Amino acid sequence: MMNSAVFGQIIILIVYLPIFSLQGIEGKMFKPMAQTVSFALLGAFILSLTYIPMVSSLFLSKKIKTQPNISDRMMSRVENRYEGILQKVLVFPKTVIAIVLGLFAIAVVVLANLGGEFIPSIEEGDYAVETRVLSGSNLNTSIENMQKVAGILKERFPEVKNIVTKIGSSEVPTEPLPMDMGDMIINLKPKNEWTSAKSFDELSQKMGEASSEVPGVTTSFQFPVQMRFNELMTGARQILWYVCRTTSEKVLQMFKTC
Repeated sequence: MMNSAVFGQIIILIVYLPIFSLQGIEGKMFKPMAQTVSFALLGAFILSLTYIPMVSSLFLSKKIKTQPNISDRMMSRVENRYEGILQKVLVFPKTVIAIVLGLFAIAVVVLANLGGEFIPSIEEGDYAVETRVLSGSNLNTSIENMQKVAGILKERFPEVKNIVTKIGSSEVPTEPLPMDMGDMIINLKPKNEWTSAKSFDELSQKMGEASSEVPGVTTSFQFPVQMRFNELMTGARQILWYVCRTTSEKVLQMFKTC
């Protein structure tokens, strides 16, 4: 009985092992769940070897019934059928091995072409475009370049309803951005009115190619909720400098050594 319990817990732990290899947003979302389940199983395993046997000996009846119950009869029927099938299968061992290897090969091919996505992308109907101009550009340059991008998209793509752009940080700096970065929200018409593309991926690719015609501008097309979610999960590590009672030469030397 103890061997079967240990074996079952080990199987469950093995199932969760691939989750620990996930990277990016999937890893940050699902690793805590896998860690919690793994620690819970390990705790249950330790208790099953130490605490449970002792408590069972105190509270459970020591009289063992020899008459089989319903579960025993069900397992007996399953074992009898399994033994009958096993005896028939063992008559043709080579055929069985060939069938198993063939099924394994098919499973490998299907798994290689299956693909998977833990966080599927939802078509939200609009685009949130992370727009960046040349580093160090002033506000006027950013406004001019982003207006050019918005003008190109409105002119070439009838799917665009309107475009709203935010440059830098707002009054409430929930997302601190420099003056050379901005978020462009593109509101799109219903999909049945599209003429330039048939899917969101195709449309974003064409819009990205058109936006690249503006020199020094790079764009990244995402959906609004998806972009905010990625920013919350990934974040960015900023370098904070605190200078007190020092000279400018020392500050420059500190930057050079980093």
